[in-house]
Amino acid sequence: MRKIYLLFIFILALGSQGLASPLASVSLVELDLERALSLYRIGDSKNAKEELKFARYHGFKNTGLEAMIKKELSYAHAKEIENHFSRLESMIDSSLSYEALHQESEALLERLYQITQGLPELEQQGTVKNWHEVVKRIDLALAEALDLYAQNAMKQAISKVQSAYFDIFEESGMEQAILILSEDRKLKAEQRFRSLTDMMKKGESPSRLKNYANEMHQDFSQLAEALTPKELRQNNYSPLPLLERHSLLPWLAITSLLALLSPLFLLFSLRRARRRRD
Repeated sequence: MRKIYLLFIFILALGSQGLASPLASVSLVELDLERALSLYRIGDSKNAKEELKFARYHGFKNTGLEAMIKKELSYAHAKEIENHFSRLESMIDSSLSYEALHQESEALLERLYQITQGLPELEQQGTVKNWHEVVKRIDLALAEALDLYAQNAMKQAISKVQSAYFDIFEESGMEQAILILSEDRKLKAEQRFRSLTDMMKKGESPSRLKNYANEMHQDFSQLAEALTPKELRQNNYSPLPLLERHSLLPWLAITSLLALLSPLFLLFSLRRARRRRD
């Protein structure tokens, strides 16, 4: 029931202020923390830790909440929240009790709600990155690099791969986002680009390079899925910018409210009908 309430608050915040609302951001953190605690309670520490990283990245960082706290309050306030997340991660690694994690989680949320009171909207920092679109841009750049390689333009092909790394993978923030989830996965993603340029320098066949590029596509698609908030995961996910979706959000909030209240209206109608019979 509490999850339904949090989701409803999240939708209402979206409808009234957009995802740029600090309340919506904190609600995202709370939903992900609840999932992390539920998994930890049944002994799934690995996935609990992943959910915790999700709460840290998507709710606190990617919505722009961390940046807003630094701007409007202080770096010390943002660091305080970061320390809470770090303690929770250490507690999972140390296999501490569920009660201890729950207490630390409640302390984090209480502090978040306290320091976000009165914060202004997060403006366009609150957009949710479509990482699958970033992967498409990487795919396109690599395809152009392979075409250049097939035309014996090796230097231009290598330059195109390097551009895909610096101008797309790194510039889009995908590299940093992966680092927050897993340093090993970040290093593997970086190595993919280096390996492709090394294969070009060695004169590997175009067909082998194409196969390797396909492997890169699979890897980066999985990373994009891992970086996408669970609330937005779906087949062929292609979200509109949040400001464009803003006009639809009040209707979502109203629809959700009606769905929640409809059982109460039904109960009221039944009681009224019985009274008339009596």
